[in-house]
Amino acid sequence: MLPLQTLRAFRQAAQTQNLRAAAEQLNLTHGAVSQQIRLLEDRLGLPLFDRVGRGLRLNAAGTALLSRVQQALALLEAGEREARALGQAPQRVLRLSMLPSVAQCWLLPRLSRWQRAHPGWRLAIDARQTVAEVLGPGVDVAIRYGQQPWEGAVAQSLGFECLVPVASPSLAAALRGLAPADLLRFPMLEGTASWALWMQPAGVLEPLPEPVASFNDAGLLLQAAESGLGIALARGLLVLDRLRDGRLLPLHTLQVPSPRQYWLVASAPTWQRPEVQALHAWLLVQLAESERELAGLLT
Repeated sequence: MLPLQTLRAFRQAAQTQNLRAAAEQLNLTHGAVSQQIRLLEDRLGLPLFDRVGRGLRLNAAGTALLSRVQQALALLEAGEREARALGQAPQRVLRLSMLPSVAQCWLLPRLSRWQRAHPGWRLAIDARQTVAEVLGPGVDVAIRYGQQPWEGAVAQSLGFECLVPVASPSLAAALRGLAPADLLRFPMLEGTASWALWMQPAGVLEPLPEPVASFNDAGLLLQAAESGLGIALARGLLVLDRLRDGRLLPLHTLQVPSPRQYWLVASAPTWQRPEVQALHAWLLVQLAESERELAGLLT
């Protein structure tokens, strides 16, 4: 068997036709490459190069050997790459279910933080309006927005939500500073949160006007408000990024707690998985940071 290091030195010397250039490309000394070439020629019992001045030129034996050496080294290097790829720890996939509004408005802008903190754990997000069965196949864990824990599953609270009226900058310019009752004179958008929840603590008991449009998805509601269609009663967590960017503006300092809260839900065995525990801890940190930022924007 020919020593592997001699074959690599031979290939590089044959390609460059110069020992010094070959040594630089192999990160070796000139003498080390020269020694490898001599060792190979000694093992074969024949010269492989003709020395021409300060350069090299393959002779007939060297030319015949080079084609086979190139093939052999290419196979070895491909095998090395495949072995390294197979030896790497596979990413663990955590299948996470949630509503599209939570995914688009809050989680996706922060997903790179999860990837940086947990590069070996990949989130596969199932975002749809129909509620996926947490204890069924295809879902490991779910973020839910509701009032009650889910029967047969473990549910940990992620925190409560607040409701705040918002509008586009152009519409908000005429509305900010008005009393809550005065807002009833302007186009209102209806979402999953009822305006009565916000109006009652403000002392507004008169009948609410018909909304100009209604939505079953909080993300669509915010898009409609951003386009200037009307006033929206937004969930604070979902509207946070729009408030920070100035795409929507709060109309009043009054914040009303939502009767619902966010939950992280999974089966009891799934809760024991380290990636679920890590996700729970990460969500609590991110939500707490979002709550502090929202409080600063609404004061």
